[in-house]
Amino acid sequence: MNAGSFAREDGSDPSRRTVLVLGMHRSGTSVLTQVLALLGCHLGKEEDLLPAHPTDNPTGYAERADVVAAHDRFLHSAGFGWNRLAAFDLDRFDERAKQELLGALRGIHADIGPTGGPVAIKDPRLCLVLPLWRLLLSSPVYVVAVRDPREVACSLADGPRGVYPTPHALALWETYIRNMLAGMRYQRALFVSFPNLLNDPMVEAERLKLGLRALGIDGLSNVPEAELRALVDPGLRRSLPAAPMSLTPAQEALYRWLDAKSRLPTPGLVDDFPWAPLPDAVLSEYEKGAGAEAQPDPVDLVEPMM
Repeated sequence: MNAGSFAREDGSDPSRRTVLVLGMHRSGTSVLTQVLALLGCHLGKEEDLLPAHPTDNPTGYAERADVVAAHDRFLHSAGFGWNRLAAFDLDRFDERAKQELLGALRGIHADIGPTGGPVAIKDPRLCLVLPLWRLLLSSPVYVVAVRDPREVACSLADGPRGVYPTPHALALWETYIRNMLAGMRYQRALFVSFPNLLNDPMVEAERLKLGLRALGIDGLSNVPEAELRALVDPGLRRSLPAAPMSLTPAQEALYRWLDAKSRLPTPGLVDDFPWAPLPDAVLSEYEKGAGAEAQPDPVDLVEPMM
């Protein structure tokens, strides 16, 4: 892949750095991004963001509808989707599709923070297309939401996105995470525990601020405690498994690695994560049925803002 005629955005100006918020769907990326907004990161105009969904995400998604739509168009161009990822590989996309996505993202990025200040961009699909964003941005900052994949699977199991058997939900989680880690290998990233953020928001918000400073973003605000506690409700961790769920050995090792990174006081280097092949067989088995084709994308879960 190459950036073609695109000049990289972002540059070395610490006031215009871009934070990419990464993590699987239902991992806490929305609330994490909202905390970044309290710290002073620009998300874009309110009307550009997906509105809240009353049951799926009542506090809002904190992601731009145009970013989600651009990512979805790109995935669909090669027969993939956010929940259809068997044999996913960016090399299977043609160069025209990649250039079209880069062009769309370049325009969106320029529109988010024209007056300066750090920018935060969030969409779980970033995990899948991160190498393309790295062609666009010269020095992105990576923040990763970490949540127990069993909780992610429970949240996905039976909701507005459709019905997802546990093995398939866990395989999707693993696919997102392994693509994400491969996309930022040898880069530094700050890993943030979703449970820790909910249970001790002031401590974790300060850790987030110091971590961003270590990654080159200065001038962030102090988070108002009242606003933070109003935003970060421990009740958001409502998708706890009612019965034991088993991870494969590869998934267990991967989650242990992520959890350890989320306990570090500073950003960690992404260079030693446990490797395993992608769980394509599990994904393919599910996709052969009618279920995967029938599920809506998250962008379809919300009503347009009037």
